[in-house]
Amino acid sequence: MPVTAKEKHSDQLLKIGEVARRTGVTLRTIRYYQSLGLIEPAHRSRGGLHLYRAETCDRIQFIRDMRSLDVPLAAIRDLLDQRKRAATGAEGARGVSASLTRGLAEVEKRMQQYLMLRHEMTEALEVLETCLRCSVTPSRVVCYACENLTRRQQVPAYIRALVN
Repeated sequence: MPVTAKEKHSDQLLKIGEVARRTGVTLRTIRYYQSLGLIEPAHRSRGGLHLYRAETCDRIQFIRDMRSLDVPLAAIRDLLDQRKRAATGAEGARGVSASLTRGLAEVEKRMQQYLMLRHEMTEALEVLETCLRCSVTPSRVVCYACENLTRRQQVPAYIRALVN
């Protein structure tokens, strides 16, 4: 659940369970991220509960997004700490910008891969649609002799993988 502007600028503190609910991660994941220094509680209650700012939800989403690109947690921590280590805002911005530029390149690369996968799957499904009417026992020889495949300029890679 996105954090509203009002929540970001309020002093409202969230219990770990609320952070988990809003971000869709487990309590264990939140504790793990905290142990790695990726997030930190804003306050500890008298009863020992860790309380978090609403912005922690944004940080957790950022971590999840970076992990979806297979960015190691150590590299994410380094990225999150760049601004703290920078002597100036410009220095911090350059470091973060370089990291995000690399991330963007990875996203674009994966988008191309997903488009190729989509194309392969679509072609395979087109072939399989005609196979639904087949009453012959499937084998490599039978399938490659089938008009459904022989009339094609090229047999889709996924069909080749399945037939062999």
